[in-house]
Amino acid sequence: GYPAINFTFTIKRKIGYYWLHIIMPLIFIVMMSMMIFWIPVQQSAVQISISTTSMLTLIAYRFAISHAIPPLSYLTRLDNFILISTLLVFFSLVHSLITTKLAHIRKEKLAIKIDWINRFLFPIIFAYTIIYVLVLPRNAENEAEWSLLIPTLIKLFN
Repeated sequence: GYPAINFTFTIKRKIGYYWLHIIMPLIFIVMMSMMIFWIPVQQSAVQISISTTSMLTLIAYRFAISHAIPPLSYLTRLDNFILISTLLVFFSLVHSLITTKLAHIRKEKLAIKIDWINRFLFPIIFAYTIIYVLVLPRNAENEAEWSLLIPTLIKLFN
């Protein structure tokens, strides 16, 4: 019954700025924190130094980018990525403390095994996070569209 006009706006965000200035540096910080898995457990000082440096770098980085991310009452995909990245860096710090403790109580084999597992586990979790949170297209209900992953990746690299 009432006269009305319906408008549909299609908006496409150019995400190049976010990838270059926010996401890529964060990827490098997380990768830096993962270097500890390749350092022998006998060099615990180096592991803890890298882990602590990564955590402090991440904290400083979050302060530096706070102006570039709009304050919203809900978590965006970028917020989720930053949160998961922060957790990975924190857990790499915890990892270095645990393996250091194990090495000091003469359980080096266990520490080396944990290192070996995390060499692969952390990068897999991080790669999945990048794909699921940042790359994977979403439908109107914000559900991941796994069937569109390959076409999206092809589009990204062309």
